[in-house]
Amino acid sequence: MAPPSSSTSGTGSFLSTLASESGGGSGPSLGTIGLVDAFSGIAGGLAGIRGGFDANEKAKENARFLRERGRTEADEDRRQVRALIGAQRVAQAASGIDPGEGSAVDVIADTAAEGELRALRREFGFELEARQEEETGQAGLLESVLSGSGTILGAIGSEANRRGVKAPGTKKPKTRGDGRAGIGVLASDLNELRRSQRST
Repeated sequence: MAPPSSSTSGTGSFLSTLASESGGGSGPSLGTIGLVDAFSGIAGGLAGIRGGFDANEKAKENARFLRERGRTEADEDRRQVRALIGAQRVAQAASGIDPGEGSAVDVIADTAAEGELRALRREFGFELEARQEEETGQAGLLESVLSGSGTILGAIGSEANRRGVKAPGTKKPKTRGDGRAGIGVLASDLNELRRSQRST
């Protein structure tokens, strides 16, 4: 059989070797145990990344809730101020003061301004909390992606080093001689993979 061409991908060679070493035998071999450990590490990394996405979505949901609560409470403040202004006008009229003239207008204007300022402060406070939630979610997502990716690459690299094969994305290791020994190893890996596939 002709040796595999130089265009064979690193990933294909790595996975072929994993498959050929994990087959056969009546019980779990060291290769199978190592492969399970590698897949467990990959699964753990993916779970961590997924957890980061879920937490980020939860943070977005919390931020939306905080903003809605801020608008609701600010509207309630404004409603209370309008009721207070109405009561002031009634009191002024009962006292024989024209609510549309002089100091009566200033009193009502001050009440309206103070009420609006209180409503804006309340809404802004909830907005700050919402932004903090979003920033926390984004920071957690970034960390989970970095940590999960490191776990996945570490699991692949550890298994590759244990088996002495080239993991995807790594530099080609130096070989002695003209490299024919390395080609022979790849050919043997492919033969083992084909034999395991025929036996299943």
